Amino acid sequence: MAAWASTLGGCAYAVGRAPVRSATVHLEPVVVLAPEIGLREELEAAVARELDRLGAGGGAMPLNVAVTSAAVRSVALGAAVQEARLTVSFSTPVAEVSLSGRRAFALSPDDPAATAAARAQAYAALADELVADGLRQLLLVGEP
Repeated sequence: MAAWASTLGGCAYAVGRAPVRSATVHLEPVVVLAPEIGLREELEAAVARELDRLGAGGGAMPLNVAVTSAAVRSVALGAAVQEARLTVSFSTPVAEVSLSGRRAFALSPDDPAATAAARAQAYAALADELVADGLRQLLLVGEP
C-alpha cells in the first residue's frame, strides 16, 4: 500500500474535461465608442496576445471587438481616487460575450501627467483582464 501511495505523490489530477479550442479567428478592426486615448491600440494588443496564447489566431472566422462604454467616476467625494469602468463586447458569427470591469486609480492633483498615466494603466489592466476572460468564454469549450 505504501508503494502505491508514494507513486501517486508526484501525479497531478484535473477534474473535468480539458479546454478545447472551438474556433480560430481573425480580428476585425476594433470599434471604440468612447473618446479614451490609446484604448483601441491597447485592446488590439491585448487581443493579439490572448489569441496567440490560446492558439486561436489566423482563422477565417471574424472576431469583432467593441468598447461599448468607457467612463471614469469618483469613488468618494473629495477622495483622490477615481474608478475606470470598461464594457467590451466580443462576437463571432456564432457567439457573443459582453463583459464589464472597473479598476481604481490614484489622482495626482499636482501632476496631471501622473494622473493620465495612472488612468491609462487602469484601462490597460482592464483591457487585459476583459480580453482574457472574453476570449476564453467565446473560443474555448469546457473551461470553467
